[in-house]
Amino acid sequence: MKKFLWVFLILLTFSFVTACGGGDDNGDDPKEKDIDLGGQDFVIMVDTPNRQDPRTDEYERMYQQQKAQKIAEVEAKYNCRVVFSPYTSSWGQDRRNQLKEDNLAGKKEVHVFEVNSSWIPFLAENGVISDLKPYIDTLIDKETQYWIEKEGYTQFKGGIYGYDDMLNMAESGIFYNIDLLAEVLGEENKDLPSQLWLEGQWTWAKFEELVDQLYSWVVQQNEPYHVLGGMGYNWAYHMAAANGLRYVNNDFQIEFMNDDMIETFEYLRRLYNKTVVSKSPVWQTTTNWSLTAIPEFSAGKVFFHDGESWYLSMQNRWLRTDQNRDFDIGFVPFPVGPNVEEDLSNYYISCITGQATYVISSAFEKDRIPKGYEHVYLHDETIFKIWRDLQYFSPVGRESYANQFITRRAVSYYGSESSVEAHRSIINKLNVEYFYYIEGMDNHDYASGMGQLGLAVTDSGMDPRTALQSLYVHVATQIFDQFGIEQQEATGQ
Repeated sequence: MKKFLWVFLILLTFSFVTACGGGDDNGDDPKEKDIDLGGQDFVIMVDTPNRQDPRTDEYERMYQQQKAQKIAEVEAKYNCRVVFSPYTSSWGQDRRNQLKEDNLAGKKEVHVFEVNSSWIPFLAENGVISDLKPYIDTLIDKETQYWIEKEGYTQFKGGIYGYDDMLNMAESGIFYNIDLLAEVLGEENKDLPSQLWLEGQWTWAKFEELVDQLYSWVVQQNEPYHVLGGMGYNWAYHMAAANGLRYVNNDFQIEFMNDDMIETFEYLRRLYNKTVVSKSPVWQTTTNWSLTAIPEFSAGKVFFHDGESWYLSMQNRWLRTDQNRDFDIGFVPFPVGPNVEEDLSNYYISCITGQATYVISSAFEKDRIPKGYEHVYLHDETIFKIWRDLQYFSPVGRESYANQFITRRAVSYYGSESSVEAHRSIINKLNVEYFYYIEGMDNHDYASGMGQLGLAVTDSGMDPRTALQSLYVHVATQIFDQFGIEQQEATGQ
């Protein structure tokens, strides 16, 4: 009896009202105006609902008013209720596995999932999510409803698995203690790094010169100060991009086995090894893998730390509060490496951690529905149409998005105008980096790809060339084992 009622409700809920006619076949797809979800919830599973739902005061993304209006329009058009629901599993591998297990169980409680784009290969290879390329190619206007730049992050083996209205903006850089620089270099030089960047003088040589100057002050202090802070692997990702390089491209081909990358690691090792015996380390790291930002920076004891602009809005990072930092923070891009062209055409900001995007479970795939019943059951094409209508693309386009981003991220938090302008200058310099798209590369242990890169910077007995050759074998093996993709070129030894 329960099964009969369940089937009846599905038929009732997802029936598409079709206009009466002379028996003409209007094709498999119902008219969008006729899609009626019968008042049911359209569920979007996200990390933090209040921050993603534009109808809340805690919303933190762009175009709040316009996005809220889109929800109202969709609820009226499709007779549904848009709901943002939280994940029940923790971030990372647990969450990816939950999506896989729910899909295998055929669960259909959630229509759209927020994921990190680096999860897409795992989810797609395991058949967990739908390929949206057929719908992107036919159901949207790519001039007004699409960011072509996003494809680089959501592609896998010819398919496109994510769709959203969020334009990728460069967030990573070096954040510095303005007050501490003013104390050591003078008030007029409190934002010297940003000034040097804007003047085109922020190079490896200039950065190292400044590190030496500041460390000469550090070694004279009774309290422990440090010039640099953060994990070696994070600096390695971004210094490589700032030298025109990357580790793995979006065809899963390895690109890090070359002399320019080795030179990058030799430079980082030179910075790390400037420490004077019995004095405070020039570069403070941590063995706590969960810390993307060391506490010494928030305590005002570190000049430079790698990071992302959203750190400044988070209590557990660098939000300015009585319990957290009590100094102004500046921003400067990573220094320009010797492999970069004069016009900075191959200078990049690494997007190592991927981008937020949204996917649809393959449990809703239209191909799984019996032929002739496409009008009866909710499937991924219908879900895509509804999701598409929830997106807001500004008529002004990229310039409007960039201006809003700078206002939210930089103007609101940076301690100098030069920092704002420095960030504005690189906002569109993101490169596609697939290193973390390989399962296990970001595991919190020294055997992982992340761990091996960190050791290549900080381990005194490590030779960069040997370290990268060993890493090449590890990464190539994982790529083949996980996705069946072979490397097309030699290691470049």
